[in-house]
Amino acid sequence: RVVAGVPLTPFRYLFEQAGGSVHWTDTAKSVTAKGQGRTIAFKIGDKTAMVNEVPYSLELAPFIDRGRSVIPVSFLKDTLDVRVDYDPKTGHVLITSVEKTAKK
Repeated sequence: RVVAGVPLTPFRYLFEQAGGSVHWTDTAKSVTAKGQGRTIAFKIGDKTAMVNEVPYSLELAPFIDRGRSVIPVSFLKDTLDVRVDYDPKTGHVLITSVEKTAKK
């Protein structure tokens, strides 16, 4: 999914695939995730996330789509060791582990 030219992705699945754990707090509409030596926190509708208690400004505020927290792909790229390739013509996003990319 792309909004205003910004590729987006659901957060939980990709973070958990990278070996992390994700906790959702429904009353606060917030996510706290831990993995790869990082603690990440963000709130739905807030363009500022926290990475290891350091503020991080997102391109677009996270939102909920079909029960999933959706974030800019750039945030995932910057907070995890992943490579992101985006084809604006097709809208396809390929996310690969830097570890896997380095082995090629």
